[in-house]
Amino acid sequence: MNPDVIGIDTGMLLLSAENLRTGRVWAWFMANPEIDGALTRAGLVRAAPPRGGGRLPVRGRPGPRAPPARDGGLHHYEFIAPPAPEADARNRGVVKATAAIATNLFETGQFTAPDGVVLNYRLLRPRAIPAGTRHPLVLVLHGSGEIGADNATHMNQLPKYWARDEIRRQYPAYVVVPQFPARSVEYTGPATDAKRAATASAPLDAALALVDRLKATLPIDAERVYVTGFSMGGSSTWLAAARRPDLFAAAVPFAGVGDEAKAGAIAATPVWAVHGNADTVNVLRHQRAMFDALSRCPGATMVFWEFDRLGHEVPPMLQAGDEVARWLFAHRKPAGSGQARTCF
Repeated sequence: MNPDVIGIDTGMLLLSAENLRTGRVWAWFMANPEIDGALTRAGLVRAAPPRGGGRLPVRGRPGPRAPPARDGGLHHYEFIAPPAPEADARNRGVVKATAAIATNLFETGQFTAPDGVVLNYRLLRPRAIPAGTRHPLVLVLHGSGEIGADNATHMNQLPKYWARDEIRRQYPAYVVVPQFPARSVEYTGPATDAKRAATASAPLDAALALVDRLKATLPIDAERVYVTGFSMGGSSTWLAAARRPDLFAAAVPFAGVGDEAKAGAIAATPVWAVHGNADTVNVLRHQRAMFDALSRCPGATMVFWEFDRLGHEVPPMLQAGDEVARWLFAHRKPAGSGQARTCF
């Protein structure tokens, strides 16, 4: 078939046949965020697929559900419209109540890394630890506004999400929340720089060493270690996955900045990235660049949710539900499966 003909005349039949056979033509088309965003802004709502069919997730009220947890190659971009005002108010009420959860549910600790960096941290344990059982470990990384040494300022709604009664009951885990004494990442340029990237600092390596220490001293399931963070912590989430492709079973960075040059190492870890398109602190295009980079890594699992008109914050609807915990816990990293990928 002449390449100038494909897409018209006989080419249309070929495209239609391929779409009927695999659904890939439509999936490739809808993976373009500009198309998805335009359809959403036009008022079109994605309908449920016919019973027994359909390959794209359904989005509708009252809000999005977690993306499919499928390893071995998934690149999906989702445009999320703002929730109805009453739903947003309800979600923000849950977030406010979460922030008020007692910090002393998390015990205090201090760790000195091999390079001498001292980290204060908080640790939430599962409510029950039956003999012979192992639990997941979740590493939660904070933003630059919580840098310090009081072991308290960083204890906001992001780590306390894991202390909500329903989350502790359904997703029992060890949750470690280090407080960085200095920046865990630096940036190569300002938010306006199109090529802005994140680079790791010593406190991030100290946090990774802390995870190794906890794995060695607590009954932790080594196949279920997860990382998530917001802002500077979101950027640290990307770089943690890059520095330790063997360690994390899945990662969820919120409003972060990555490094496209490290996509091959990050591709060993499934990532669900979340960002608001009204964010002026860490603008969306820098985290979106990671989606594009990982889309060029065969076998990588990369899901991106763009929240329309959301600023520099974790989406309240995700803080109020269980989607983040459910998606993370659906992933495992068997020993020896953390090799970096070759990207094109």
